[in-house]
Amino acid sequence: MSSDDLENYEAERELQLAQEYQDVAPMFRYAVETERRFYLANDVHVTVSGEPSKPVIEVARSRGQFGEDEAARWYAAQGYRIAARNWRCPLGELDLVVAAPGAIVFVEVKARATDRFGGAVAAVGWDKQRRLRRLAARWLAEHPEHHGHVRFDVAAVTGTTLQIYEAAF
Repeated sequence: MSSDDLENYEAERELQLAQEYQDVAPMFRYAVETERRFYLANDVHVTVSGEPSKPVIEVARSRGQFGEDEAARWYAAQGYRIAARNWRCPLGELDLVVAAPGAIVFVEVKARATDRFGGAVAAVGWDKQRRLRRLAARWLAEHPEHHGHVRFDVAAVTGTTLQIYEAAF
């Protein structure tokens, strides 16, 4: 293969990839290109390991962070105040806690590139719901200044589409 043929192939392949990923690319902040592939990423943490002659480049990507950002923007636009993001305790983590006058909403965010293997909301089964209720009780005990009606929502992000399921459980 001549160098012109190789350049033409690479240009065609780049165009193919751009067309294939045009729907999901807007959900990422960065496109990181390496010698053999490219990565779509929101937060870029590059780790280089391996031998100097054959480095292994790993790029951390965060689809979940994108989903949480989208959900937080949606709730803020609806007039909610963000009370906590990624709150952790020994029992686990709450993705998003939002407050409105007289209401506290615990939001579980699920982000998926596609719904090919089931929708994001289906990932919040009975065990997860029970854990989220326990986490919410712990959060409320540690934040007595927040009170009101308690609600559990699921924010499902599929590709770049956000869907809020209010009072999901």
